[in-house]
Amino acid sequence: MDSINERLNKLTSEQRALFEKLLASKKTATFEEPSAPPQIVPDPDARHELFPLTDIQQAQWFGRSGLFDITVAGHGYVELECDGMDLDRIQTALRRIIADNDQLRMVVRPNLQQQVLAEVPDYQIKIYDLREMSEDEADAQLASVRDRMSHEILPADQWPILRFAHPFEAMTVYESTSASIC
Repeated sequence: MDSINERLNKLTSEQRALFEKLLASKKTATFEEPSAPPQIVPDPDARHELFPLTDIQQAQWFGRSGLFDITVAGHGYVELECDGMDLDRIQTALRRIIADNDQLRMVVRPNLQQQVLAEVPDYQIKIYDLREMSEDEADAQLASVRDRMSHEILPADQWPILRFAHPFEAMTVYESTSASIC
């Protein structure tokens, strides 16, 4: 594994400047009694413009960046058992949720700014067709999907930052999500 200095040297000049600025601001930060919380003013017309990552998102980005000897990335994984599942309805509902929730269309740009994408392609649930496999082959395929999705770190600079999979003719939906959407 590369040393921290080698990894820092791999940053673009823009990323390096942002990293140094962040470190400098943290070193000079003073801790005072909190005042009133900041006033949040919605600006729907500007929602697709770049805006800063939150402190938590910055920590998640640096934790998953490979700059440190440990990789820490927020990630969620769940398996949903769905008796009588209508995959088309689930996919339609998922697309509606993505359309209605800006942060599900968010990506992190190289300058450590986030951006909500105005439009994304229709999300497709990955379907694994196990019908032609033996029971052992199907079990091995599902174990592989489960192992990969339960530990994957999805790229924060590419959409989608969530992944759904469904084994054909089963009643399980697998879901994996990056915590950078928080």
